[in-house]
Amino acid sequence: MALYTTLVEHGRIFYRWFLARAMTGLAARQKRMGAGKSALRTCQKSVALFRVFMATTEEEFLPSCPDVACARPDFAQALLEQARVQESFSCHAAARESIMEAVALLKDVTADDPAEGRLPLTEALAMLTALPPASGAPAGEALTSLRHVVAIYHGLDGQHPHLFAPELAQALVALCAAQLQAQPPLWSSALDSAREATALYTSLYETGPEQYRAPLADSQYRLFVCLNGLEQIDRAMESLKLALVQYRHLAARRPQEFRAPLARCLLDLALYHVIYKQYETALQTAHEASALYTDLAQSDRETYQPVLKEIRDLQATIRKKLHR
Repeated sequence: MALYTTLVEHGRIFYRWFLARAMTGLAARQKRMGAGKSALRTCQKSVALFRVFMATTEEEFLPSCPDVACARPDFAQALLEQARVQESFSCHAAARESIMEAVALLKDVTADDPAEGRLPLTEALAMLTALPPASGAPAGEALTSLRHVVAIYHGLDGQHPHLFAPELAQALVALCAAQLQAQPPLWSSALDSAREATALYTSLYETGPEQYRAPLADSQYRLFVCLNGLEQIDRAMESLKLALVQYRHLAARRPQEFRAPLARCLLDLALYHVIYKQYETALQTAHEASALYTDLAQSDRETYQPVLKEIRDLQATIRKKLHR
């Protein structure tokens, strides 16, 4: 840093880039060592130096120097490091501003060169959606952030068709989940998000079944939840059955991970068979769900025992209907 500072002081303007980048690295180390205030000051200096550098005109560079646009990823990294430090001090609003500025830079970098910007953009957007709401922030700030993420990936998908389908699908699933958790739930908006995510994962599944089977199953189940909430029973049943097929396949190969979602699907399906007055099929499905939940309760009784009671009550109700 001392060397770069000397070069800058002697008119070698291009070395502001290297000096700012070195400051970002120093700030990261200071933060890891617990020197939060020092890290914040260093981040602020780094960001300020990058701003000066990015405003440099072509005439001030040597002919062999690259364009200032080449510094955008490093400037974005400095902003993200600043956001991490700000967040460590619970300065959520300031951290959001830093991240949003980094995202704007990385969005342009990724549009120009997906290989260079894709991973840091993903990191920046993950930081954005993980931020807790700032004090006094408007309700729905998390939803706004997720919509922003989806809009960015929509734009990138338009510029580079199919390349950003995995990121877009994942962002849509996250948006759908947030829309379902809103008070009251945003059923219609969640349904649109779930449908688009499911369509994307269906397409991705055709080229990589093993890679995309689990997210496809999750999106199909989420689509079922949305359709059920809107009382579109027949379509909900179709989506639930599609999710069940995938979860059976997944649970056979990775039982520890997928027995729980398979059991949940079976319980939902049993309830739907009751709605359709298919009592024998409902009882058989409830038995299968009960066996899975009994197994799951062996390791997590607190979570699964209440569900087992619900299933036993359901089985009793079905038996009464069968005996009438």
